[in-house]
Amino acid sequence: MKLILSSLILLSLCFTCVYNHTSNTENLGNGYYYLGDGSESQILLGKEKKNFGVTIVPQEVVKYNFDKNFIIAKSISNVDNKETELYWIIDKSEKDSIVGLDSLSFVKELKALNISMILSDRK
Repeated sequence: MKLILSSLILLSLCFTCVYNHTSNTENLGNGYYYLGDGSESQILLGKEKKNFGVTIVPQEVVKYNFDKNFIIAKSISNVDNKETELYWIIDKSEKDSIVGLDSLSFVKELKALNISMILSDRK
């Protein structure tokens, strides 16, 4: 009986540590938030306290930054052993204008929108 009880306690502690995937969140303003979870890290639009929402920038978000008007991000995906980088500019006032860009288009769009932020490593 002690062995079973000890095993259950140990198992409970392991799951508490291992499955705490939503502890790294950051409010980015206007309903957007960063949800950090290793290779599943992404930027969502929804309720941060509930840890769910619509995926705006798919995993894996490796860099991002934000101010009161915009969110910028870099994501990588690995499909068929080919890594693809996409860059994102999210205008917080226009929720339907989000598209992934290549690096050159991203830099041009930053200049056109007069955005001076730089990407920072994720948390």
